[in-house]
Amino acid sequence: MKNIKKITIIGLGLIGGSLALSLKNTGEDFIIKGYDIEVEAMNIAKYSNIIDVIAADYKEAVNDADLIVIATPISKIIEVVGNIKDYLKKGVIITDVGSAKEKIVKRVSEILPEGAFFIGGHPMAGSENEGILSANPDLFKNAFYILTPTNNTMSEPLVTLHSLFTKIGAKVISINPKEHDENVALISHLPHILSTNLVDMIDDKQKKMKNLFKLCAGGFRDMTRIAAANIKMWLDISLENKDELIKSIDDYIKYLIKFQNNLK
Repeated sequence: MKNIKKITIIGLGLIGGSLALSLKNTGEDFIIKGYDIEVEAMNIAKYSNIIDVIAADYKEAVNDADLIVIATPISKIIEVVGNIKDYLKKGVIITDVGSAKEKIVKRVSEILPEGAFFIGGHPMAGSENEGILSANPDLFKNAFYILTPTNNTMSEPLVTLHSLFTKIGAKVISINPKEHDENVALISHLPHILSTNLVDMIDDKQKKMKNLFKLCAGGFRDMTRIAAANIKMWLDISLENKDELIKSIDDYIKYLIKFQNNLK
């Protein structure tokens, strides 16, 4: 297992900030450096002791890192890899937190230089709250943390990440990128699409049925709670995992039609 001491987190939002706090709480003597395009986020993270060091740019952020976690929005991950690829030290481990993996893993493997090891990651944890001020050291406790190695992944960096994320209280599992995207399309991405479209439908109906929203009770609130999540984030996720999401929608429609026919 590789010895990790210097950790860089790029993207200091809810997930990046929570990861920094979780790693600090392990009791290990990590030095955590943070970088974000929003200067205020970096200042808050440093002032709140979420990170130890602020990086001035991508080069300073990654040139001495043993581990780099890319915790930006999913649409920015490839861009970040392109910005850091020329400044990586040999043997560095890189992971991300994006909730779709197959396209990212493939593209990153084409960009990174020899001697840098990328393993896709997806912590299945979150909150309706956003930003560095919502960072929570307990966010990953008892949550699934998925790693997506490929046939070319070396065992040492995989074991290192598995051990590290286990220390923050997560339940770490490893599956290949394609299987990951198939699974999360069904259990994570499809539920969000169903939720947001149910809200849209009820909103349209209530223009004629004036008491509709007044009568919405617990069942409706439970099913539509996730529709309040960040719209831009879910647009990015839906586009990144578009193919698997379309398959899941097609399958769900078949089940609705079957139920409708049985009801008739």
